Amino acid sequence: RRLPSQWRAGSVAELDDGTFDAYLAAHGDAYAVVHVYDAASVACRRLNYCLAQLAPRYAHVHFARVAHAVADNVLRTDALPLLVVYRGARAVATVPNATRHLGHASFVWRDVRALLVQC
Repeated sequence: RRLPSQWRAGSVAELDDGTFDAYLAAHGDAYAVVHVYDAASVACRRLNYCLAQLAPRYAHVHFARVAHAVADNVLRTDALPLLVVYRGARAVATVPNATRHLGHASFVWRDVRALLVQC
């Protein structure tokens, strides 16, 4: 089965509410890191940048992002940036307000990797 090119390993897929479940199903039991973001947030944009740097380095992990506006109407914006780690269709770790866990506003991809390893 052919996956859309933006769902291939080594990149960060942009998802919406109509593609989210299909994305998780397409990758079977593999790990997927999903970032729920707000494009107006500096921290979210920085985390998107870091995930784009991680994706080609860790091709066995799938990376995706979904805009807060389409992800969940009840999710509070103070939980952003939100990272959710899935194994198959099951969430195995959730990191709300990821910048708080990263410890500083000038985090880099290595900091994000260290946070994800703790998950």
